[in-house]
Amino acid sequence: MGDTTLMFVYGSLKRGFHNHVVMERANGVFLREARSANRAFSLFSLGSFPALDYAEDGETPFYIKGELFEVPLSGVPIIDRLEASYRKTKITLDNGETAYVYLLRPNWGKTQRLFPMSTNEETVHWQMRNME
Repeated sequence: MGDTTLMFVYGSLKRGFHNHVVMERANGVFLREARSANRAFSLFSLGSFPALDYAEDGETPFYIKGELFEVPLSGVPIIDRLEASYRKTKITLDNGETAYVYLLRPNWGKTQRLFPMSTNEETVHWQMRNME
């Protein structure tokens, strides 16, 4: 994996969503569905796309579910351009691997928080589909 990197996506870059074409242009290869190893996140709706961030004090933290892709290093700038308003960081996934993810920038402001489908779930994910 020397010429590639792992990228965890949770929103519009996932298969079947409107920005997945960018992942395809970057030659990203789907590996599997994945979940964060830690229950540490909040997911926010910014309209037609989501934003992930670490849960703040007083917020209920959730695991985040998404998709794991292997992306050639030459394709990463293509995705970085789309995600320029986010900050890229590494997180640990459910199997112990680390992958890059794009998080909401601190100065963006947070709008509608997304919650799990049922009250007994500990995992939140983006469901809005704009294709198919």
